[in-house]
Amino acid sequence: MQPTKRSGRIIGVLFFIIILLGATSLNLRGLNSSLLANENLLGLVFEQTFDMKLAIILNMVAGLLWLGIAIYLFPYVKYISRSLAVWYVALWIIQFCAAMMGDIGHLSLINLSQQVQGMPASDLIHYNTIAKVLVNDYFWGHFFSLMGYSSATFILFIAIFKGRWLPRFIPIWGMGAMSLVFFASAVQLFDVDVSFLFYQQNGIHFILMTLWLLIFGFRTKPVENSPDIS
Repeated sequence: MQPTKRSGRIIGVLFFIIILLGATSLNLRGLNSSLLANENLLGLVFEQTFDMKLAIILNMVAGLLWLGIAIYLFPYVKYISRSLAVWYVALWIIQFCAAMMGDIGHLSLINLSQQVQGMPASDLIHYNTIAKVLVNDYFWGHFFSLMGYSSATFILFIAIFKGRWLPRFIPIWGMGAMSLVFFASAVQLFDVDVSFLFYQQNGIHFILMTLWLLIFGFRTKPVENSPDIS
């Protein structure tokens, strides 16, 4: 059981949409480490309320697209390995839940910024402390979601490699890229700063893989090895 060229191109289109949604959401999100050091944190959040809410919506749509892709590919991955298929979908569900937890923290931050408008600056000290906690809540959810994303995508690349759906350099590169993303996200949970290159290399690979799918789709050659039903 092999995915077709047409299905590969459809997934390529969905990947392209995810890239656009993710880039736009990241640009509008407005949360970074420098924001935590700003004494007018809540005022800045209030000024960016619309952009931040739009970023959250776009991130949610991208997450749902990833889940949809996982469900669509489930029977193809299952043909290669039942256990891989189950883990693949389960990890995407975990990733989506982690991302939503981070977004809930962000929405709480936006709501707090609206509630304190008009208060004197002397009364905002404690609220700014709460705001910093909510920003950190978002980052916790964000890094956990990246770990879920990298784990689920790593499994997909194993299936692509075994099924020979794409030239083998693509899944091999992808597994290496996902390993770096998982490592970078995990160590940041312990307040270890890492270079953005750990994530940038994944972006380059994902864009190139998307272009390949848009142009060529999946290979249609059957899997030579018998399917693993474990």
